[in-house]
Amino acid sequence: MPKRTYITKEEKSLPGHKPMKDRLTLLSPPRLGRRVDGRVQFYQCKVLPPNTTPLIQPMDQQVISNFKKFYTKALFQRCLEVTSDTELTLREFWENHFNILYCLHVIDKAWRDVSQNDEVSMEELWPDTVPEHVFDDIEEDAPIVEDILSLGKSMCLEMSSDDVEELVEDHQTELTTEELQNVLTEQQQAQLRNCLLKRREEQVFLLH
Repeated sequence: MPKRTYITKEEKSLPGHKPMKDRLTLLSPPRLGRRVDGRVQFYQCKVLPPNTTPLIQPMDQQVISNFKKFYTKALFQRCLEVTSDTELTLREFWENHFNILYCLHVIDKAWRDVSQNDEVSMEELWPDTVPEHVFDDIEEDAPIVEDILSLGKSMCLEMSSDDVEELVEDHQTELTTEELQNVLTEQQQAQLRNCLLKRREEQVFLLH
C-alpha cells in the first residue's frame, strides 16, 4: 500500500497502532456458493445472481456458441479428410496424431468462419453500429448443425441434432476438481495401456 494514501495517514495518527497490510481480493469462481461466512463484520460481500456472465459479457452473446459449432464442424471435416486420405482409423488419428498444432489449425478455421458469419452476433454485441436491414434475411444456424450431422454420418457416427446442441452446451460447464482428476486418471491409464501394448509387440518381434 503506498505511504501517501489517506488510509495510511489515518493509521499513523492512531496511538500504538501499527500500519496494516490489508489486501482486497476479488474472487470470481463459477460455482461460488451464496453462503458467506459472517464472522467478520467490517466488510460486505455481495454475490451476483447465477447466469449473470452471459448477460454482461459481450462475447457470450451467441459468439462463443457459434464458435463452438464452427469448431465442431471444422474438427469433423479434418477427421474425415484424414481417415479418407490415409489408412488411419478415427480412433488412431484421435489418440496418436491429433495434437496442439492440429487443434490450432481447427481453431483458426472455426474463428474465420465465425468472422464471416458474425452479422447475428454483431446485432447482439453492438446493435447501434449495424443497420437494421442487415438482419432481415439472416437464417438460423441450423445449416451448421446439419453440416456437422452429415460429417458425423460420413464417419459412421450415430448422432442427432440434440447431441450437437448437448455437446455445445456441455462445454459451457466447467469441470469440478473431482471430474478433472477422473479425466487425468483416464489419460494416465490410457498411456499405460499403450505403453504395455508396445512392449508386448516389441517382445513378440524379438521372439520371432
